[in-house]
Amino acid sequence: MLLTDEEQDIVKALLHLIAEESKNDADGMIADILFSYVELLLQHMNRFYQRWFNDRLEEIRAIDREYKE
Repeated sequence: MLLTDEEQDIVKALLHLIAEESKNDADGMIADILFSYVELLLQHMNRFYQRWFNDRLEEIRAIDREYKE
């Protein structure tokens, strides 16, 4: 799995917030709040991707070295 349990919990919580907010009556703020939640979700996903990539950087370098040889 690419995400840790903690990261999965964060994603689930944000998706839950998005789902709950989308059920609210349009009060003029719903779009701003939804955009904020989606932006926060994307920022977290970027963080998780960077962590995953950095954790595997040495593996990637080893594969690259093997390929070049």
